[in-house]
Amino acid sequence: MATDAHRLTRQRIVKLTSTGRAKKLVQSRPRTPQNETPQLSKDSPEYLNRLVQRDLLKGASQAHCLEVLPELTGSKRVDLELYALIGLLFRNFVNRWYTSLTDDDTDFVKELIKVISQVTRDLEQRVLQVDLLQLVFDDIPVVLDEHLLAYRKINRELGSSYLQFDTIDSAFDYLCPHKALGSDIDDTAARALYLKLLTKNILQILLPKEQRNSQLVTKFMNSLLGDMLLNIIVDKLSQPYQIFEIITLVCELLLSEEPQAAADTAETTSKDSNYDILQSMMSSFSHFIAYSTSLNTGNKNDYRPMVTLQMAHFLNDLFLVSSSRPVLYATLKSLSPILKMEKANHVLCNILQNLVIKPMRSDHLVATIIKTSRNVLFPQDDEMGPPRVEPTPQEFETIRQTTKDKLKLVCRKYQLISYALLTTNEVELDDVLDDFLTSLEHLRINENLVLRLLDLVVTRLFPELCQ
Repeated sequence: MATDAHRLTRQRIVKLTSTGRAKKLVQSRPRTPQNETPQLSKDSPEYLNRLVQRDLLKGASQAHCLEVLPELTGSKRVDLELYALIGLLFRNFVNRWYTSLTDDDTDFVKELIKVISQVTRDLEQRVLQVDLLQLVFDDIPVVLDEHLLAYRKINRELGSSYLQFDTIDSAFDYLCPHKALGSDIDDTAARALYLKLLTKNILQILLPKEQRNSQLVTKFMNSLLGDMLLNIIVDKLSQPYQIFEIITLVCELLLSEEPQAAADTAETTSKDSNYDILQSMMSSFSHFIAYSTSLNTGNKNDYRPMVTLQMAHFLNDLFLVSSSRPVLYATLKSLSPILKMEKANHVLCNILQNLVIKPMRSDHLVATIIKTSRNVLFPQDDEMGPPRVEPTPQEFETIRQTTKDKLKLVCRKYQLISYALLTTNEVELDDVLDDFLTSLEHLRINENLVLRLLDLVVTRLFPELCQ
């Protein structure tokens, strides 16, 4: 629990420099492609097909776009969403200058689409080969744990003889240095140069050999991957208000099942017999058993103790379980030898694979991410939308408070976990959530973390870069 002195000395890390009131963007009705019927809903497969026909095929072909264009991935749903986004990128960044040179020649566009399809298929194979369980539960927690410990050390020792720095930025650069930050040139130029070099190295691996010497192709792919994709990821995910809004969305997903669950419970109580309730419980238990026992054979994680993964250590550091909940920590430590046994470890591995890893590999999740990106970048499916106006301090406080309220609701919904790891007191919970949100309010620290996580993912996808 934060002390009164801690509350008085707590300084807001983030400083928003925007002076004008952010204008609210009016959500206009998306423009439909040419010959579009108004009955088609946005994001429907028919709408997306006509969108791709307009931007990549010029509406010349009557066949479905996926029957004409090369495959991008192993999923038609992902391909349709991806082609809709690629088509809008071509419409805004390729067609406008290329059509000024020639009206009839489409060979260059076809060549770019062919290159992109080769790149995406190669990238898909690399993603499938990555050990996601190792990445999510071991590699990423290592980076998060180092970041967390550095942040707490700075809060304790900044300005003292142990950490003689004037600003939190310089202290963090000393404890967790990154090549894209803390150089002699300004941060924006340093980051742009770093991402440019990273993109160049990635494309040297992904691009087909016959295309690596084409300046047009390499320039376009560098702009698409570096300027559009990587730069946007680092920029957006580093902004404190963007992080808060992502947390809010995750909380809403966790809370979205609550009303339906309550309604189902009420209906079950009023209509179902005790036998039906028992049958429902047995069905839920059987699903749990299925999750625990179904797993592809030969998975190398079958033989590695799940409790030794770095995630357990990170959660202990994050929630300070060993110091704030010594009885719980001792109980979990005593169960560790049992969980390391082959059968128990196999069950735990199955649960993690079925409940976490499989949903992460689902076509639905990938298609949703691509669709969201398209709607953010091209809200009208035509021109690229204007960049978001940075919120004023008052608007930032509103976003922060909304996130905090959502986190409280999640803690109340999962009360047992909240009591075990956080606190049983509402005042203490308020302080814990305040400290957590404050740790995400510094743009430079967030950028450092995003870049380190990006480096980790890239090295797992392209191990050749580490040689």
